[in-house]
Amino acid sequence: MDYLIHIRKTGTAAEFATKVGVARSTFFEYMDYMRNELNIVILYDRSAKTYYYSNKGLYDSLKQWIA
Repeated sequence: MDYLIHIRKTGTAAEFATKVGVARSTFFEYMDYMRNELNIVILYDRSAKTYYYSNKGLYDSLKQWIA
């Protein structure tokens, strides 16, 4: 998921779920976890049809947990 978000090639929620091999509902559970538990800001660009990080990516956000 991180790679697709990072390169901005996710597609819609349904397409993204298919790309990572999970149900659409599971995809939204993962997104909620990343946003709410890991405090990662993930936005959706409707014109480009992709999710993207607003500033830091997954690994940058996880550094706070490791340090």
